[in-house]
Amino acid sequence: MTESDRDIIYQTAKLTQSHIDLVESYIESDNDGSFIETETYEILLNHFCDTGEMPYAVLTQALHPENTDAPDDWIINHLKGENQ
Repeated sequence: MTESDRDIIYQTAKLTQSHIDLVESYIESDNDGSFIETETYEILLNHFCDTGEMPYAVLTQALHPENTDAPDDWIINHLKGENQ
């Protein structure tokens, strides 16, 4: 995913600059598990659910223990371009 692609997602999800800065910091470094505790995570989770981009199995990860891709990791990996 290009930076331009991410910018479109950020604009569509209506992220503020502080939200963008936060998610970009997680894209540049590993998700330490705290991204899920942020407002930015909630906004992007809702965005990807509303657009249908996030697979249902990821969204319901707690119900599917065989699925190891948690929603917070999926979001970061998707924005990195790793969930294509």
